[in-house]
Amino acid sequence: MLRQKLCDFAEIKSGYTFRERVVSVEDGDILVIQPKDLNNPSYSEMAKIPFSKNMSKHLLKKGDVLFSNRGAFSSIVYDGKYPTVGSGGFFIIRVNNKKALPEYISLFLNSDMAQKIFLKIQESMTIPALTRDQVAGMEIPLPSITKQEELIRFEDLQKKEYYLMQNLLSLKKQRFNAIIKGVLYG
Repeated sequence: MLRQKLCDFAEIKSGYTFRERVVSVEDGDILVIQPKDLNNPSYSEMAKIPFSKNMSKHLLKKGDVLFSNRGAFSSIVYDGKYPTVGSGGFFIIRVNNKKALPEYISLFLNSDMAQKIFLKIQESMTIPALTRDQVAGMEIPLPSITKQEELIRFEDLQKKEYYLMQNLLSLKKQRFNAIIKGVLYG
C-alpha cells in the first residue's frame, strides 16, 4: 500500500491566532471552532465573532481537516455550512490531490494507529503538543479512493451504531427506574 508524507499531498497551516480569549457576540459574522468544540461540533454552541479582513485567509473551506495540535489529538472535517475560522489550537489540513479524501485523513488521524504515533512523538514532552513539521512528516497509508470511501462508510455506520446503543442504554435505564418506582410505590 502506498504511504506518503502528509505534506506531499496536503497543505498544512496553523489556525487563526487570537490576541485575546475568544468571546462570542450576538451579532457576530463568523464562527470560531476551538479544540473544545470537537467533542460536540454544534454550530449553535460555537463562538460568533465580528469578521475582520485579516481573517480572510484563515476562513475554512469545505473539506478542510481541523486537527487539534495540543492535548487530545483529534480531528474533524469542516462541512462548509457557515463562515468559520479554526483557532490556533488547530492545524488546518487542506488535501490538494486526488489520492486522498479529507474524511479519510481525519479518520486516520483519529485512529489508534495514528494515536500511537502521536504518543511516541510526545514521550519526551511535558505538555502534549505536536509541531507542524511533525504532522507534515507523518506517513499516511493511502489505499485506493474506493477503499477510503469504504472505510469512511464503515466509520459512519459505527458512529450511528454507537449513538443508537447509547440511546438504547438510556431507555433501558429509564425503564428500570420506572419498574423500581412501580414496585416501591405501587
